[in-house]
Amino acid sequence: NRNYDDHWDTGIGTSANPCSLVYKGTSPASEPEIASTTAYFLENAPIYGAIDIHAYSQLILAPSGWTKKLPPDNDIFVDLMGKMEKAIESVHGTEYTSIRSSGLYPTSGTTGDWFYGEGLKTTNGGVRAYSLSFELRDTGQHRFELPPDQIRPNCEEILPS
Repeated sequence: NRNYDDHWDTGIGTSANPCSLVYKGTSPASEPEIASTTAYFLENAPIYGAIDIHAYSQLILAPSGWTKKLPPDNDIFVDLMGKMEKAIESVHGTEYTSIRSSGLYPTSGTTGDWFYGEGLKTTNGGVRAYSLSFELRDTGQHRFELPPDQIRPNCEEILPS
């Protein structure tokens, strides 16, 4: 998730080490998963929204990861994420927090930034795709190994959001 062609190779939250969890690849979209997804979305443009799902932390993240500067549609993101938090909590009482991606930690070349960024806007008929990322359950107790009995409830609470 650091291989998208948006502020790629800036060194912000990435690594050139292919064994790293934040490996940036050898060039934008050099990794097969990223090449496939970007090709799909470019072929099916315009794209109006995108969701990227990760684990864990119970967060809803808005662009951008590479800068602390507010995105042009910040007020829309804040309003939308607030509604999403309430929808999630209404299902099982699980609380999510909304922040900008850079508030979690700085990143570049990410899915969310690529969908919302200037590069895709240029090839997406002038449309910025509203993109959000979820960091699903939990807040750190189980980290990346969510117990099986929490998987279905996690899906149930995210769906209405």
